[in-house]
Amino acid sequence: LLDDLDEAPAEPAAAAPRLLCIGGRSVLDSIAAEMLARTLSAAGHAATVKTDADLSPRAIDTLELDGIDVVFVSYLAEAWRTRARYVCRHLRRRSASVRIVVVHWQAGATPTQGDVAASIGADALATTAEQALQRWCELGGVAAGEPPALADEPEETPPPQGRLALAG
Repeated sequence: LLDDLDEAPAEPAAAAPRLLCIGGRSVLDSIAAEMLARTLSAAGHAATVKTDADLSPRAIDTLELDGIDVVFVSYLAEAWRTRARYVCRHLRRRSASVRIVVVHWQAGATPTQGDVAASIGADALATTAEQALQRWCELGGVAAGEPPALADEPEETPPPQGRLALAG
C-alpha cells in the first residue's frame, strides 16, 4: 500500500508550507502518519515523517519544529485523548505558532470535533486524510483559490472475462 503511494507524486511548490506527520503513540500510529504524509505529498503538499519515538518523554523536547507550519499527529487506538493532550501541550511549549491537527483514524465524524480538539489543545481534529487536509486548509494552510485536493485513487482493473485454462 505504501509503495503504491510512491508512484509519481506531484511536485510541491517551492515555498510550500512545511508539514510534519508523526505517529502519536505506537508503531501503528507511525505507519498511519507515514501513509498520511505520502498521501499529502502525492497531492502536492510536501510532508516530513517522524515516528512515535520522537514523541517519547525524552525526545519530545528536542523535536525540531523550526519552519514547521503544521503537525499532524496520528492515532489509531481508542485510548488516545490523554496522550494527545500531553503531546499538544509539549508541542505548544516548543512552538506557539505551529498548528496541530490530531488525526484519530478510528473515530467517526462527530458534531463535537471542534470541542474535542479544543479539550486536547489541538487546532483541529480529523478522522481521514481528506479531512486532515481540509482542516489544515480551514486553518489557513492553503492560499485562497487553491482547493484542497488529494490524488484520485486509481481505478481497479476488472478481472478478465471468460474461463481460465488450467494447466494439467
